[in-house]
Amino acid sequence: MIEIRQTLRQLLRAPGFTLTTMLTLAIGLGATIAIFAVVNGVLIKSLPFADAGRLVSLTHRSQQLGATENLPASSAIYFTYRDHNRAFESVALWQADAASVTAPGDSEEVRAMLVTFELLPMLGVVPALGRAFVQTDDQPDSAPTVMLSHAFWQRRFGGAENALGAQLVVDGVAHTIIGVLPQDFRFLRRPADVLLPMRPVPALSFVGPLGENGIARLRAGVTLEEANADVGRMIPIVAETFPPVPGMDPQALRNLRLLPDVKPLKEAFVGDLEDVLWVLLGTIVMLLAIACANVANLHLVRTEGRSRELAIQAALGATRAGLALGVVRESMLLGLAAGALGLAFATLALPALLATAADELPSVITITIDGTVLAFALAASLASGAFFGIAPALRYSGSRLAGMLTSAGRGHSMSRDRHRVHHGLIAAQVAFALILLVASGLVARTFQSLLDVEPGFVAPDAVQTVSVSLPEGAVPDFPRAVRMFHRMQDAIGSLAGVESVGFASRVPLGGQG
Repeated sequence: MIEIRQTLRQLLRAPGFTLTTMLTLAIGLGATIAIFAVVNGVLIKSLPFADAGRLVSLTHRSQQLGATENLPASSAIYFTYRDHNRAFESVALWQADAASVTAPGDSEEVRAMLVTFELLPMLGVVPALGRAFVQTDDQPDSAPTVMLSHAFWQRRFGGAENALGAQLVVDGVAHTIIGVLPQDFRFLRRPADVLLPMRPVPALSFVGPLGENGIARLRAGVTLEEANADVGRMIPIVAETFPPVPGMDPQALRNLRLLPDVKPLKEAFVGDLEDVLWVLLGTIVMLLAIACANVANLHLVRTEGRSRELAIQAALGATRAGLALGVVRESMLLGLAAGALGLAFATLALPALLATAADELPSVITITIDGTVLAFALAASLASGAFFGIAPALRYSGSRLAGMLTSAGRGHSMSRDRHRVHHGLIAAQVAFALILLVASGLVARTFQSLLDVEPGFVAPDAVQTVSVSLPEGAVPDFPRAVRMFHRMQDAIGSLAGVESVGFASRVPLGGQG
């Protein structure tokens, strides 16, 4: 403790050096800690579900379709995998959707999630109020039921418990509210307001369309390789059990050559973010290294200015280890202080950082300053202190100590060794900066190339899109719904400035195929 107090007094006697060092390191450490918090939340932490490591996404691939991964599932696949698998404890389907809620209260369009009854038990999710879906809710002839998100329950019903058993009109059909999800439940990229039973029907299931998302829980001890092999065994059973979509050539279906691509659910949620985040963290660490090299130069200059003081200590009996330890102690204290300040910066900056990337991060991911991030912050602070303190410590240890008093007495302002250390640190800074500059240039060029890609249609800036939801309950007759869309098309096309109008189930280049 005496040595630490002495070191603190020495730092307080040089406020300019101390503040400059702390701020320089704090900015670098703060940025590094903030990005690591994102990496930790997205890539390192487990999903907030029971035994999440055994949850897998039932995706497929087909070279003939040009899709090397991430082809979804279907109700035909769901029934086959559920009834014939050897690798899974349970299998479920889910699909993001939109729905219109018209009563009670004002009409609004909400985010919906269609699920089979197995999903919530598979995830280990227990409703905060009421019950989850059971198999009877998933039957096409059962009474319509609905579950509410906690936020929607609060907004629409004021958090009243008597909402259970009440009727909620969804897409023109009255549904009985059977449960409320936990407040922290997240699954879709954007949280769903209501959950509805999917109600797949074997008699209406076909092989062709792949529009739903499959999820399964592995049996204990089953590996991904074994799960993929099991899915590969079941794919032919799908084609043998269910007919192709009406109008689809069975031979064309066989030519698809669907292959298994079972992957961890976490990987399916994260997608391409993994590579982006690791590159971003590496870039920030390089910036921190540049900051450390700058501080190392400052520290070396400060230590050179104290060479007479250190030489006198050596003459009075101070050991080489003691002098080196004093220099390292000073750098470590500065590193820890800068780390604490950087942690404060990261805590303040993290909400703004997450707000800018909200559309890219799945809502199921929770990003906070937790114990792992705090441990990383401590390690990064100590490593930074060691990084910029090692050069001065080495200078005043070993054989260099013998000539220290003589050099100090002659008033040498810049020794050959110091020249070499300075030049080495400057070279390291230039090297790191050059790497970042080249990488930034490549990213900018790639981004510009993406902007210059022709979308395949004329005047893309003049093309506007709008989302239209037509509740099935309001217009149950499909031909009538088609006629309504044709009337909307004619009405919009008659507006001034409109050249053409079209409807599609998916927006081109909208990220949905």
